[in-house]
Formats: sequence, structure tokens, C-alpha cells
Amino acid sequence: MTALVWGTNATKAFFLMSAETAEAVNKKVEKAKRIAKRTLRLPA
Repeated sequence: MTALVWGTNATKAFFLMSAETAEAVNKKVEKAKRIAKRTLRLPA
């Protein structure tokens, strides 16, 4: 029973961590896209 509860908590923690990481990665990607657009707009 304890192992099951621990497993559920670990799974929850893992999914929360994954969601936060995915959000952080998404923000970095959006930022990179904006920077890339701005860079491409400037004359070489």
C-alpha cells in the first residue's frame, strides 16, 4: 500500500515536473523564434 501511494505521488511529481519543463521549453522556443524573426528582418 505504501509503495502504491509513493508510486502515485512520484508519478504526479513527474508529470508536474514534465509539464513545467515543457512550458519552459515552449517559452524558450517562442523567444528564440522572436529573436530569429528580428534577426532575419535586419539587413545582413
